[in-house]
Amino acid sequence: MKKKLYEIIRDDLLEKIKDSTYKIDEMIPKETDLALEYEVSRPTVRQAIQSLVDEGYLDRVKGKGTFVKNNKIIQDFTNIIKSFNDDMKAKGIKPSTKLISSDLVECPERVANALHLKSKSKVIKICRLRYADSIPAVLVNTYLPHDGLENLIGIDYSSVSLYTCLDQLGYKINKVSRILEMKISDELSASLLNIACGDPLFFFKTIGYHKDLPLEYSEAWYNGNINSFKLQEIFCKGTQ
Repeated sequence: MKKKLYEIIRDDLLEKIKDSTYKIDEMIPKETDLALEYEVSRPTVRQAIQSLVDEGYLDRVKGKGTFVKNNKIIQDFTNIIKSFNDDMKAKGIKPSTKLISSDLVECPERVANALHLKSKSKVIKICRLRYADSIPAVLVNTYLPHDGLENLIGIDYSSVSLYTCLDQLGYKINKVSRILEMKISDELSASLLNIACGDPLFFFKTIGYHKDLPLEYSEAWYNGNINSFKLQEIFCKGTQ
């Protein structure tokens, strides 16, 4: 079905929001300027803008203009064990996953240390790109011991949850430890996450435990343009 003119403009404006041509909290060009740019009437531009306002990407401020909304995903998985899919669905966001690779590889030293394996042991490496409402949200590499988990190779993780597969094999993750760092995107991560090279990333190193034994080690690069993180509340007792 052929798109209407305002839908074409809406899609182009949205792409400029996603690639940070129009940054969060920044005012987009006036309707008159956009009408000249796209060579259309102001009502057509207004309809495109209203569509993005209705979808939560833009915010009209009376007397000032139209601004890009800060509609970052508030991630709270730092406090609980929850799959990406379940977390997104609970927030009313449609999740999806692209499986980049699932291979048997030689264990890097840092992974061997995390999983208490011998250096150069064979491990399963699963690389996934995960989306929130079709926007690339996180790139994650997951490593698991090969012994006992051979059946995890070859599964299409674009439609199946890794944690569900582990549960079915009798390996439930019941505890995790996480370390958060800040990084900047390189060419590969920028390309996959559809951001500019050098943009900020939240980098998580996670160890998942089954019965107090390390079973899963993951490295995840979260798109800093669309993610924020809620940490657990800490209360301080008053002194008497």
